[in-house]
Amino acid sequence: MTCNNPDWRITVNNHPELEDLQTYHFDDESDVESFAQGLLCEGITEFSLYHKDGEEWVEQETNPYDFFTTIDDTPFPLAHGQLLPNLSGDVAPEIIWSLAQGDKDALDSIDNEPARSKAERIFELLTESGAWDEPEFLLQEGCGEIFGDEAPWRWEDSDGISGIEIDTLTLEEL
Repeated sequence: MTCNNPDWRITVNNHPELEDLQTYHFDDESDVESFAQGLLCEGITEFSLYHKDGEEWVEQETNPYDFFTTIDDTPFPLAHGQLLPNLSGDVAPEIIWSLAQGDKDALDSIDNEPARSKAERIFELLTESGAWDEPEFLLQEGCGEIFGDEAPWRWEDSDGISGIEIDTLTLEEL
């Protein structure tokens, strides 16, 4: 993040942990995207992105998903993958983002009753499936190892077809 004649800036709006409106300046668009992803992962969705057009700052229309290439890049891909396609068009992307990050209070922000009921059902199913829980094996020391006999997945090559086989774990094993 630099401020030597920047072309991009992000202004964080109305966040309760910030006393004053904060503006961050960037020279490179990839730095902006990385910073925006960090804000989103911290639960900060109220920010504005600006690009310098000549001498004027022009606000860019964005939604949280603009900063991720695929749903798999989001922090909780299962939740985002279920909520986004089922609620988009009826619910603002910022609310969908908050729900997919595990913020149950975001349900109160949905004014459309059928959409809220649908969101509540999906949120409940995601909660029951542990979409926001980390399995115990990920918390164990050495869980970063992706190779070895104890890995929760392994590469399989049978009949000339390659694929990944995932060991299924019961809740008791997690």
